[in-house]
Amino acid sequence: MELKWRNNLNQANEKKRKLQNETGVHSSFSKEKAPSTRSINRRYFLRGIGAFAASVLTFRAEGASEAGRRGKTGLASVTVDKITQSKFTLPDAILKGKLSLEEAILSRRSRRKFSSKPITLSQLSQLLWSAQGVTGEEQGIKLRTAPSAGALYPIDIYVVLPTRVYHYQPHIHALERITEDDKRTGLAIAALAQEFIAAASVNLVITAEYERSMIKYERRGVRYSIIEAGNISQNIYLQAEVLGLSTVAVGAFDDGRVQKALKLPKRHRPLLIMPVGYSL
Repeated sequence: MELKWRNNLNQANEKKRKLQNETGVHSSFSKEKAPSTRSINRRYFLRGIGAFAASVLTFRAEGASEAGRRGKTGLASVTVDKITQSKFTLPDAILKGKLSLEEAILSRRSRRKFSSKPITLSQLSQLLWSAQGVTGEEQGIKLRTAPSAGALYPIDIYVVLPTRVYHYQPHIHALERITEDDKRTGLAIAALAQEFIAAASVNLVITAEYERSMIKYERRGVRYSIIEAGNISQNIYLQAEVLGLSTVAVGAFDDGRVQKALKLPKRHRPLLIMPVGYSL
């Protein structure tokens, strides 16, 4: 049986040599071991997988970049009446405004009549940065837009939106939710029923924890905290002018009722309410 198989193989090889001599065509694999069909298929398979992976990575990178651009732009353009997140970072502040400082000072007014048009998250971010945003760091202390005696920063700002009340966190430029209700009416009642507070798109409530300043300055720390609140309110006034918005510093309110309405910590004493929005 084996002899017959060898004879058949020899006959096949002889026929192959005759055919090559007659046609002048020789196999390209005559001196090298020809790759198997399996190895060829594997090579093309791996090459295809590599191309597919590269295309997926490119698609994901481009998609992520586009999503990032859309996300940032979309977040900035969201109006404050649509915000419901428990905690989120605000859009970056813009450091080049449309008005000069002198023009903003010249046009600054206290305005109390607000339209129902909501402001955007980008505008709110700008207002909060102007009030207490971080501007740099010196000797391990993060400095802010408004001066503070001893850089002790006794001021906290609460943001009253149509949907929630948030606490502003300057060191990370973010908002953290503290209540889930619309507190504007309750805030207006606590402020001697001044209806324009409930009509404003947003209310910035400036509070002070005197103890932070009193640690160093004792009773004088109370005065320094109040001075700081005044500096912050002026920053908000001027930034509102640049953004085409209106505001007014309100000091007529019942402290205890404001604290209760907004569920403020006991030590955070309200000093000013600044409603902000578009003028009628």
